[in-house]
Amino acid sequence: MKELSRAATRRTRTPLSTPVVILALATTTACAPDATSVPVVTELLPYASSAAPLSATFGIALVSEETACVINSYESRIHCVNRSDGGVAVFGRVGEGPGEFEGLSSIERGPDGQVVAIDIGAARMTYFQLDGTVVSETPLPPLFQPSQLRGGRLFGVKVGLPDFASGETQPTYVPMVIDASSGEVLWERTDLPGAVGRECFSGAVGTSTPAGGLVFEACGNELAFLADRDAPSAIVAASPNYVETLPNDRDVGEQMELITGVGRYGGMPDSAIAARVAEFRAKPKDWILKRDAFGFDHRDRLWVATTHDHDAYSYFDVWTDTVYAGAARVRDRLMSFDIFGSTLVTLAERTPGADGIGELAIDWYDLGEVADVP
Repeated sequence: MKELSRAATRRTRTPLSTPVVILALATTTACAPDATSVPVVTELLPYASSAAPLSATFGIALVSEETACVINSYESRIHCVNRSDGGVAVFGRVGEGPGEFEGLSSIERGPDGQVVAIDIGAARMTYFQLDGTVVSETPLPPLFQPSQLRGGRLFGVKVGLPDFASGETQPTYVPMVIDASSGEVLWERTDLPGAVGRECFSGAVGTSTPAGGLVFEACGNELAFLADRDAPSAIVAASPNYVETLPNDRDVGEQMELITGVGRYGGMPDSAIAARVAEFRAKPKDWILKRDAFGFDHRDRLWVATTHDHDAYSYFDVWTDTVYAGAARVRDRLMSFDIFGSTLVTLAERTPGADGIGELAIDWYDLGEVADVP
């Protein structure tokens, strides 16, 4: 297994190459625990690590190659750390005024080293300097869930709530782009399911590409690529690295917390909560890590966070355009990630201690010597 550290990258180029060259992909269609059928992949080793606060909302934004920001949901604050000098900036609080949050849900990299807070509760995004100074605010459309800020445009999906009275059971998702300064809707597309052509396609998990196209989770381990956001059809490709696995103990524990919180808020009895957890435990888990699925590096390669293992290690599928380029492994349980230039940062949950709590940390990786496909 190849290893990349900051020292090693000065001496050698470690390719994410074709499966024939370096990737011996062990796959199986049988449902098995995560510990089996682990593929041979390119291993990335962090050259730095930084402490991060505990949080129930996971998000990370690399605002420069030296500074990363994360969310502290328990205090409704943004926590930024400089990896070189260890300097930390903390700002924000619960409230309705400027620089305050009603429902801080995610953060993005803004222009000129700014960090952008997405506040779903207040339906707005706020641009901050790293000392906490508010630069500007932008209103968000109702039921809009942002996923990517690039330049002056914010990509996301508009959620359509199901009409239970008419028999609808699932929400709908319409991809949308808004002006990041005004909140004006610049583009949306309602016929994306027809272009993808998969009955199980929902459109909930996707992003725009640097070239102006789209990429979405299709079904299972499939991705749907559109060369242009208005393209009439998509190329659907499956990850050859896919391994069907059952949820591990940490997956089950995380889901149990979610179901218990929602269930008790809605008056669900303990027996119903237990049944939901048992159902989750017995079902093979989704391949793509939906809460933070996609990122692009300095060569415009697509990095897709997967749920493979997702315990001691976490894995990415890497794509060049619509061609599978290989897999990469990082340490610990990936909760969120961001890429800026050739720097990858992961918000990782360490192995839980005796109290059952896994500390959060920011790991820094150098992608500069992870070569293109020959």
